[in-house]
Amino acid sequence: MLTRKRTIIMYKTGLVKNLKLFARNLELKYGATDVKILPLINGISCFIPEKLSFSVLDADADQEIEKILDDIIISLQKPYEESETKLRSLGIPSQGWVSGKQVIPQGIERIGANTVWNISTGKAVKVAVLDTGIEVGHPDLQDNLVRGINLINPYIVPNDDNGHGTHIAGIIGAINDRLGVVGVAPKASLYPVKVLDYKGNATLSNLLEGLQWCIDNRVQVINMSLGTSEHNDILLKAIKSVYNAGIVMVAATGNNGSQKYIDYPAAYAETIAVGAITVNDTPAWYSNSNKRVNLMAPGDRVLSTYKNGSYGSLSGTSMAAAHVSGVVALMLQIDSKLSPFQLTNILANSAEKLRYLTEEKHGSGLVRADKTIERVKRKEFS
Repeated sequence: MLTRKRTIIMYKTGLVKNLKLFARNLELKYGATDVKILPLINGISCFIPEKLSFSVLDADADQEIEKILDDIIISLQKPYEESETKLRSLGIPSQGWVSGKQVIPQGIERIGANTVWNISTGKAVKVAVLDTGIEVGHPDLQDNLVRGINLINPYIVPNDDNGHGTHIAGIIGAINDRLGVVGVAPKASLYPVKVLDYKGNATLSNLLEGLQWCIDNRVQVINMSLGTSEHNDILLKAIKSVYNAGIVMVAATGNNGSQKYIDYPAAYAETIAVGAITVNDTPAWYSNSNKRVNLMAPGDRVLSTYKNGSYGSLSGTSMAAAHVSGVVALMLQIDSKLSPFQLTNILANSAEKLRYLTEEKHGSGLVRADKTIERVKRKEFS
């Protein structure tokens, strides 16, 4: 049986008509299968025979090929508390929630998000959650969900078969309806972009397709609580293209506890890199950190929506990134013309300095929704 591997080929010319011709040539001449055009990087992803060397493609490409790389694996930032036994399940029928008591999670209060809802709720701001999907029927999310895309299985809705994406979505924009929990931006429009499978894994080409979808659908904020430990030229080119399209990208730094390295794409300057603090305002032990970190946010024992219509607590930089994505949504409701550069500066200048945080490893400090909204209202963009 012929062994195949998924490959990404980036071309020097990005005209769609040329990419279609190149794709057809790969199928007919080299036996490529599952060919996907990736306009974001002027490229194509496909399965090619294992025995086919890159040099053969290079020699026959009429010097149109810029780069050929294996399609790498990208994974969700695995939460520290992930197992079912460690989840603090808060089913709606229990703990007095039937009577209408809603919980404002500790992280929401810590960053002052609940104090600005009379000014901004992130209403109608388009936030894409590039993750494992979002549970489409969750009672605390469904009214804010907008049709997204499933890039793992395009024939079904982008439902969440893991739980991670639903948890992230709740932090960003769970509804303020006296039910369950509430998110940072409780009226944001949440777009489920399923790029991760049920195990929390994706190929780079899945992520590239997701980013392209965000551009095509004029998304305003992208949350990426996922990453890889290795730099990739193709990923960097894609991130730059999204940034140049005026879309804000928020990414988690990773949960390996490294004090030297953070994961990609958070390590790229075009993203807002977010690490996690504990409920005691100290850096979380698992939070990757270095001088590329922009901000810190609550990431420890964060209560949010979860799979099967439930609620649970998870810890990780994924959760921290979601808090910042929510704050960006609050900002963009007030001024939708703010650029990624301006938004990043406002967030940095509004951050709270904490005793145990240093600029060398933790960026500007703890994100503050209240201080940020004050600056946006005053048009202090520098």
